[in-house]
Amino acid sequence: MNEVPIRLTLVSQVTAMLRQSIAAGIWKESLPSEMELGQLLHVSRITVRAALAELVAQKVVSSGRGQRRRILRRPKKTIPAGPKRVVLLAPIPLREMPRFELFWIDEVREHLAGAGFHLEVHKEAACSGNTPGKALEKLNQRLNPSGWILLQSTRAAQQWFSKNGRLAVIAGSRHPGVNLPFVDVDYRALCHHAAGRLLASGHRRLAFINLNSGLAGDLDSEQGFLEAARQSKSPTSGIVLRHNRSPEDVIRRMNALLGRPDAPTGFLVSKAYHALTVMGCLRQRGLRVPEDCSIISRDREAYLEHTVPRMTHYAADPELLGRNLSRLLTQMISSGIILHRECRIMPRFVAGGTLAERHPARLST
Repeated sequence: MNEVPIRLTLVSQVTAMLRQSIAAGIWKESLPSEMELGQLLHVSRITVRAALAELVAQKVVSSGRGQRRRILRRPKKTIPAGPKRVVLLAPIPLREMPRFELFWIDEVREHLAGAGFHLEVHKEAACSGNTPGKALEKLNQRLNPSGWILLQSTRAAQQWFSKNGRLAVIAGSRHPGVNLPFVDVDYRALCHHAAGRLLASGHRRLAFINLNSGLAGDLDSEQGFLEAARQSKSPTSGIVLRHNRSPEDVIRRMNALLGRPDAPTGFLVSKAYHALTVMGCLRQRGLRVPEDCSIISRDREAYLEHTVPRMTHYAADPELLGRNLSRLLTQMISSGIILHRECRIMPRFVAGGTLAERHPARLST
């Protein structure tokens, strides 16, 4: 072997991505501004500026000098060799992913680059349906990667990779009957713990507001929540309220739930932005947080630090998740063997002002 793995810098990766986008004809005459490119690629303006300087030196774009950089020539399309490619398969583009996923993807990209691999992110909606076999087969033939990372993968997609013996690691939880390794937050334990915190604060009627995604992690979350409610020594009820992601659907279902005589007072919400919707619904009905109702967000986003009161939530380590993912995948690629391992990461509980002890006199029967 004469080839030595090279650790790519972030600037080199951004330069390559811009070259590929120009070659593909994504921009016709000029590039977007530095700020727009930074937002699109989720990197700093300094990194974009350094990458553009490389393209100027290669005479691909003009120097700009305060204006949009004109495209001077289109490089030939270059596709990394199959054995050096790792594909992250997702149902949504990078720009729509939560910050947590963007952070661990960046960690994976850096670790894979250090091992000589190039990470590509492919959004393929056809691979997320109930019968993704043909789409996955075509994609695999076209890309021929060394390995796969499956993000927000459905049961059918996981089963296809498992059945066909592809070297793939699931970034998320594994569906029953699938023989693939996975790395994910321990959602079952997290939601069990969250329900326990609500119960310890005096709530006896709990609700879990969850996205109706069908993803294994969300299903594990429901199991952990319901287990805690059933195992409580006090008479307790636990309700799972599924919605279709839209705020309108969350509001409609919350209003129906709050109109019941046995309305919950303790709420666990899977997505951070929906936790804000739930808080707004409670306030519209004159319910105070945390005096009357408590809210815990399963997932974390940076803006939760700025809510009033500050949102109680859980914070997982994206770097730890990314390191485990890349380490597991490179081990499989090196050995050529599917490793039937699982790695569950327990996040840190972050106390906030939306969870407080309830006075027994305020508990309705």
